Amino acid sequence: YQRRVRGFVQSHINFSSLVWGFSCKSKIDTLFTKQKQGIRAVMSGYVNYKFKDGIPPEHTKPVFRNFNVLTLHGVIVRNALTLMHKVKHMPSLLPKSVLDLFPKNIPVYNTYNYL
Repeated sequence: YQRRVRGFVQSHINFSSLVWGFSCKSKIDTLFTKQKQGIRAVMSGYVNYKFKDGIPPEHTKPVFRNFNVLTLHGVIVRNALTLMHKVKHMPSLLPKSVLDLFPKNIPVYNTYNYL
């Protein structure tokens, strides 16, 4: 099932998440609902993916956890952090047009001294 989830659902969510990932909350919530419906559709036993006869859909939180799948919000954060890491530590891997979007002197904060 994990292969189905990654192939049918997560591949679409991962695509260009840095472009659409920072849109308004209502758009993100709609996409998150679609992600949950997609996971229910590919998992056996999760056929109730819409409200039917007054019965709400099954919860998907255990499915995300059991199959080690990131939610939409997690995918957006992971991809943003990966981009920032590449900008700071591996700029040769990025095109110049992407590097030009960020200042050359990104500040580094040592958060370990605050403990």
